[in-house]
Amino acid sequence: MNQRVCPGCSVLSETEGEFCPQCGTSYSRSPERQEPYTAPSRHGQATASMVLGIVGLLLFGIILGILAIVFANKARADMKATPGMYTNGGMATAGLVLGIIDLVAGVIWLSVWF
Repeated sequence: MNQRVCPGCSVLSETEGEFCPQCGTSYSRSPERQEPYTAPSRHGQATASMVLGIVGLLLFGIILGILAIVFANKARADMKATPGMYTNGGMATAGLVLGIIDLVAGVIWLSVWF
């Protein structure tokens, strides 16, 4: 008898058979490779868009509003392309909304003063 390690349950058995006596897995089967788990992370451009939107709201920033919109759209496109990889989709949406508000408020501010 020879000793074999089961590719399914990793039990060391002394057997002449082709199947593991513990779980029934074939010894000729190769173990499946699993992808390592990666935890979802935060998208940097989503965070940046929200921060730019907030700062632009305080300063009536047309330029900051435009940057917030661009960053939010880029982050949302990345999140749509790789679902489940990022956790802060709400920040991208908030950055987009705040960027639009910044842009509108800046245009109104400029039209009143000039």
